[in-house]
Amino acid sequence: MKPPFIRSPYNYDTAKASDEAAYTETMPSLTVQSQTIDTDINEIMRRVGVGAPMPTNIRQPEYGDYTHIQDFRSAIEAVRGAEENFMRLPAATRAAFQNDPQLFLEAFYTPGNEQALRDLGLLNMIQPKTTPETPNATSETTAPPTEKK
Repeated sequence: MKPPFIRSPYNYDTAKASDEAAYTETMPSLTVQSQTIDTDINEIMRRVGVGAPMPTNIRQPEYGDYTHIQDFRSAIEAVRGAEENFMRLPAATRAAFQNDPQLFLEAFYTPGNEQALRDLGLLNMIQPKTTPETPNATSETTAPPTEKK
């Protein structure tokens, strides 16, 4: 009886064994390489962000009285709801806050962020209220001109 052949890297051609075991395609490929850009998810999302209509389920941020949260379960549900609302924002907006809902909320409470939030489309374009100028106590006031007859 012939002893079994035991392979080692030193007693046979590994490249030849690999070629014998490999699958080789004999038919031409049916893949259309010119459409790879149309299947890239990043490209699809960029196109949607450029000209497609906005999703209709986007809601404005909600401010409210949450004193009704009395137990752990209702607190967790409130936090999960806030995270779900954050995830409904466009990807570019979430990326501006490093995909962190906490940074998103902190941006609204940080003074001086109004213009940055307006640039992201998160604040309505409300004109700042201007107060009428009051004359200084040291400046002279002039009477309105009188009409000549």
